[in-house]
Amino acid sequence: MINWENVCLPKDFGGAGIVNTRTLNDAFLVKWAWRLYRDEEDDICCQFLRAKYLRNKPFLLCKGTRGFHFWKGITKVKYLLNWGGYLYC
Repeated sequence: MINWENVCLPKDFGGAGIVNTRTLNDAFLVKWAWRLYRDEEDDICCQFLRAKYLRNKPFLLCKGTRGFHFWKGITKVKYLLNWGGYLYC
């Protein structure tokens, strides 16, 4: 048996070069979380998500316990914004 982390390594480093889709998905979700945190007025998709799920609450205070999987995923990875050093709350 081969460790999954080793399979996802580039071929130059002894892996199979397979993309780790969990990491890729988290990266896309963090990008959406960052868009919601920035709170730009002209972003229609973010306006929709704010109106539907945030209801005039700050993004960092939302729980994300209800909604569809995309929204739950965004709220699960929002801690990465703090971990990455982008927010100083």
